[in-house]
Amino acid sequence: MSLITKVLEQRWKSFDKPWQWPSLFSAINDKSNAGIAVDEWKSMQLSVVYACIRLISNTMAMLPLALHQDISEDKSRVAREKPLHRVLHQTANSEITSFTFKQVMQTHVLLWGNAYAEKITNGRGELMELWPMPPWNMKVESVNGKRKYTFRLPDGTEQEFPSKKIFHLSGISFDGIKGASPIQVMKNEIGLGLALQDFGSKYFANGTNLGGVATHPGKLGEKARIHLKEDLEKNFQGLSNAQRMIILEEGMKYDKIGIPAEDAQFIESRKFQLEEIARYFGIQLHMIQNLDRSTNNNIEQQSIEFRTYAINPWAVIWEQEIYRSLLTPEEQKDNYYGKYNLNALMRGDYKSRMEAYRTGVQMGLYSLNEVRKLEDMNPIEDEGGDTHWVNSAMIPIEKQMEGGSANGQSASYTGNGTQDDQG
Repeated sequence: MSLITKVLEQRWKSFDKPWQWPSLFSAINDKSNAGIAVDEWKSMQLSVVYACIRLISNTMAMLPLALHQDISEDKSRVAREKPLHRVLHQTANSEITSFTFKQVMQTHVLLWGNAYAEKITNGRGELMELWPMPPWNMKVESVNGKRKYTFRLPDGTEQEFPSKKIFHLSGISFDGIKGASPIQVMKNEIGLGLALQDFGSKYFANGTNLGGVATHPGKLGEKARIHLKEDLEKNFQGLSNAQRMIILEEGMKYDKIGIPAEDAQFIESRKFQLEEIARYFGIQLHMIQNLDRSTNNNIEQQSIEFRTYAINPWAVIWEQEIYRSLLTPEEQKDNYYGKYNLNALMRGDYKSRMEAYRTGVQMGLYSLNEVRKLEDMNPIEDEGGDTHWVNSAMIPIEKQMEGGSANGQSASYTGNGTQDDQG
């Protein structure tokens, strides 16, 4: 079937739904420059794409997301009594957990540039459930300054949703209404990666890889040539037979061959495509099991950059969309907001955590119970568990000067603020 015929046939089947028509431009351009058709589903066959999406989606899903409320300028609390907190932190609906919901939504927005969920509210307008909706079945348009969503149901019928019924996450956008598909943006890079992957598979499946060359001192007869050809195809062709030893007869010599230059170039090309695609997602290479340029000294810094530049922007997108779309006007007025806890990405090893906690306690930053909570330990029940302490040696220099004397006396202040003169 020709391309034009295919397009016309699809348009005829959806004659009364012009917005579903595939444009001739997109039909022509469904292939990358490498000659391989690339879409969101196909791209997941490339390991680097799958690894990047898995990493970001799982990270966003595992990080705690809770509903908070500011109760004063310097105090806030977790609003556990609100239905929205349960949706964000435990179960998104009766069928899936919050982890699964966040994972699905983040995967959708990384592949299609948009993620949608239907909002189920109670009589007071409070959100009770969120149900993910496939982005490939959704159309978004602006009508009189308001977003309108048209969703194609499994039976082919369409259902319209007002903006207030849809929770919508979007990535990079050119109009502020709908995000652009990252896969289509990097279509040529993914296409080349798939082409290299396909070439490598066919090369090793069909190639005869002896690791060397057999040379005959004379001339093989017809039967001997046929016998040698059949023997090679049967016992030495294909990846499973690579590098096997061959038994030579009639004075034949075997010379081992190293990796050809074109094979080395093939490997380098695959590595370059990995770097190119990881760059689109903002992923450090060591995070997707490529340690070529990583050391023990720079991995920690690269992990900080992953949190700062790859994860934190998505956390802000989630938090702001939760505030805009999932809170009632009354809840917004009462200072409720959704918040990701990114500290889980910075915990480090046990020794480093203990040193950080000790410094925090000595500075008065943490109480003992706050430290124990971070380590999932039960609180100290007596009054001292919630007390904030400071190092008694930390006093203003003016106080130290006031307590000094000509005979060498100095003054220090104890934790309760009383002066202790020492000679």
